Amino acid sequence: MRKFKNVRRNKIIDNKTVKRTFLGDARKIVVGVGLGLVGPVVAPSITAAQETGDENRTLIHGLVKDLKDKDQNKRWRAAAYLGQAAFRGTDISSAVPALKEALKDDMAVAWRASAALVFHYSKNGNWTEVKKLLKSKNTHAMYGASSGIADIANKGMDISQVVPDLISIVNQGRSNSKLAASALTFHYVNNRQWSEVDKLLKEESKEIKKGALDALKEAPLKGVDVKPLVPTLEGLLNDRSVRDKVVSVLTFHYALHQQYDKIDGWMNSKNMWIKKSVLNILETAASELGLKITGILPSVAKVLGDEKIVLRLNAAEVFFNVAEKGRDISAGILALEKALDDENGYVKSLSAGALSYHYLYTGNYEGFRKLLFHKDDMVRETAIRTSERYGEKMGQ
Repeated sequence: MRKFKNVRRNKIIDNKTVKRTFLGDARKIVVGVGLGLVGPVVAPSITAAQETGDENRTLIHGLVKDLKDKDQNKRWRAAAYLGQAAFRGTDISSAVPALKEALKDDMAVAWRASAALVFHYSKNGNWTEVKKLLKSKNTHAMYGASSGIADIANKGMDISQVVPDLISIVNQGRSNSKLAASALTFHYVNNRQWSEVDKLLKEESKEIKKGALDALKEAPLKGVDVKPLVPTLEGLLNDRSVRDKVVSVLTFHYALHQQYDKIDGWMNSKNMWIKKSVLNILETAASELGLKITGILPSVAKVLGDEKIVLRLNAAEVFFNVAEKGRDISAGILALEKALDDENGYVKSLSAGALSYHYLYTGNYEGFRKLLFHKDDMVRETAIRTSERYGEKMGQ
């Protein structure tokens, strides 16, 4: 895990303010892995404990104890840790009674406890219990179960046993229909049942469409091309209720096929959320898939001068991710150099990191030297840290 690149972002957009928390090398535990539905927390090393039975039992015992603590924060974190452990394959059987009791707790605890139980039951083939949670009259348990099922489907697990139940939820328009639609979409995409996904996208309910689109954004990360759905997706661009999500899915598709002319128009949109959707996907396309997105970088460079901090931040992240992979970012050099004077420290730092990687990869040591002796402390420190990361990459 990189020290320079943030591993957890907490963005608060208010009056052009963005708050971001960098957690360094802390472990990131996410229950609700596929959709981020339950929420990230920092946890002890559960994966390390898995390898030694005694330590694992001790850890589970401690988490069960925390589930009963008076401190609500301890309770929901314990439920989240147990869920993550179960999701990764750890046996949490000894915690099941406590997790069932935790279903009576408030939303933060019950949701996570229900998801943890879904991970545990599904791993052991106990779909009867999964169905009970999905049909629970306890709203928090029902939502947690829906979330958990979506996550295991995203992971690739076969959820055929509960597909009829999920379809029923969607058809009835129940309050958890968005989560059910996400779970179904993951399942259908896994099995390349494009006609079924198409039906979900054509539902009247905006929540069902949103759920399907949330899941579709994950498809490219698993090497799946959503080409069969492109006509329907393009038709949804006129639906304002889901336009930003549609743009995200299509941006991924167009980036995979290097159809940057179709993305360029969105980069010039006056709608901040459309721009943000595109930038978020380009960032992921560069960092997770290593796609060559140089064709759209001139448009991204323009966003580095936008008045909104959140957009400048996203644009800087795109350049950083592209540069880190050793890709050409020449189209953004002037804009990045100007961004070294940005009022926001993270925009400044990411821009310095992108320039550092570019200069090091291209052998422009004079350019890199200017960063090392820059007037700004943050720029200098970023250049030093980036050179260390570059050295590690090159085996130096």
